[in-house]
Amino acid sequence: MGGRLSFLLVLPLVAGCGGSEPAGAPAPEPPIASVPLAPQTPADSDEVESSGRSLAGVYVLRAPSPPDVAATWTFTADGAFSRSRTLDRGRGERRDAGTYVVDTSGRLVLFVEQRGDARLAWAERMTFALGGDPATGITLTTLDGRAETLVRTATPPPSE
Repeated sequence: MGGRLSFLLVLPLVAGCGGSEPAGAPAPEPPIASVPLAPQTPADSDEVESSGRSLAGVYVLRAPSPPDVAATWTFTADGAFSRSRTLDRGRGERRDAGTYVVDTSGRLVLFVEQRGDARLAWAERMTFALGGDPATGITLTTLDGRAETLVRTATPPPSE
């Protein structure tokens, strides 16, 4: 019975050891859901060095163009662009807008900032090899080798 009595005396001591925090202890951390998140670095953080060149004009997709797709690209001299693609013989449309840079390697780098009416949290970066004469038409080639030929049809509207 002596062993049982010492167990009963030790039990209240053990139970009282971890229950409350001492006075003046720091408050517990808030739940994770209420902690503000720090800004994150975009996935594609390589810097782009501008060549100072710009495109200014309205271009339409010439090739390759399935008969049910039409596209119009508008570039302004101040570095804005918009692209509108009509799909499925006019039954659908996709619009993108943002900014562009012609880099020192002669590539066209688009920063898509808006899809339709939705602004993106991070700009989507698209890089194309740029060929042709911007006064008459350009060829945009993706990194995987797909090319689109755009023919200039007009000067761009004035920048806003």
